[in-house]
Amino acid sequence: AAARCLSRMRTARLQPRALHYNTLLKAHAQVGDAKGAEGVLRRMTSAEAAPDASSYNTVLNACARAGRAEAAERWLQQMRAAALRPCATSFNSVANAYARAGRIEEALAAVREMVATGVERTVVTYNCLINACAKGAQAGAAATCLGMMSSSALQPDVVSYGSVVDAFARASDAEGALRWLSAMEAAGVEPSVAP
Repeated sequence: AAARCLSRMRTARLQPRALHYNTLLKAHAQVGDAKGAEGVLRRMTSAEAAPDASSYNTVLNACARAGRAEAAERWLQQMRAAALRPCATSFNSVANAYARAGRIEEALAAVREMVATGVERTVVTYNCLINACAKGAQAGAAATCLGMMSSSALQPDVVSYGSVVDAFARASDAEGALRWLSAMEAAGVEPSVAP
């Protein structure tokens, strides 16, 4: 569909610009078509429309949502090669891609790289790591990440605590899950119940 749209523009002698490509990128990303978004970005890089940080971040996010960790890593490197500075969203997407693939060490490496390049970690950064630990039933690691978050200027939210509780539950540690649920309430964070 994206190729047809671009083809129609060219047939009408209209030169697609970054805005057009970014709209197509977002459309692919919104329907979970990471490969389609990657194809649009490849076309964009070979056309006269130079991708911007938003272009790369859209593809990075699409790759993360699809669990395409290596693709996300490659696009981050290409973003740098295009002399664009990755931001928190860029690194969070790569970390999330690795987390979704259950590759916690690589997710942590993406966050270390984020810090090394001077990009500030966000609540989303920590929640991504905590969630990755939860999925792997690594309760101690999830609690450590929440501790790191708490020692920074960032406040853990319902997702942060909920993921730690989930990590302990997945590790079959009911007492630990209840301890963290109590810590959550003591911190003034209201537990949520998924419908």
